[in-house]
Amino acid sequence: MPYSGKTKIQVCDRLGKDWRRRLADFLEIPTSERDGFEQGREAAEVWEWLDRRGLLEKSLPNALTFIERGDLVLLLEPESTTSPTTQTHWTDSPYPGLLSFTPAQAPIFFGRSKETKELAGRLKDPAQRFIAVIGTSGSGKSSLVAGGLIPRIQPWPWIRLTP
Repeated sequence: MPYSGKTKIQVCDRLGKDWRRRLADFLEIPTSERDGFEQGREAAEVWEWLDRRGLLEKSLPNALTFIERGDLVLLLEPESTTSPTTQTHWTDSPYPGLLSFTPAQAPIFFGRSKETKELAGRLKDPAQRFIAVIGTSGSGKSSLVAGGLIPRIQPWPWIRLTP
């Protein structure tokens, strides 16, 4: 699936100077070609260089992960277009009260997609196979993990540790 213009702008704007020092080196873009990139548009030039070669969707996520820019990899993931009401017909109450959401309640868990994507993106990084979710009491940590993250990473194994 091709990336949108909005995604291109967001990634290129946030990439900053990492395009030359890290991304272009990782992608092995010849120096002679880098020198021809329009000043101020270098990140977009890297994007277009990959696109012209048919490597954009295959190489960019891997390259960004390698240069430790997982924040940009998350921008490349497609946005969910479904809403809780179109995913399933839920017969129980959509409010668990003081209980946290469970993986079974994932179809009605929403509003934390940014955080869920960030956690899932971090787990894709081999250097971050353990993640501790820390926050104040009642802030939704358990619901974020059980209702958001766990259904997203299935069938990966997971363990819940409680005090």
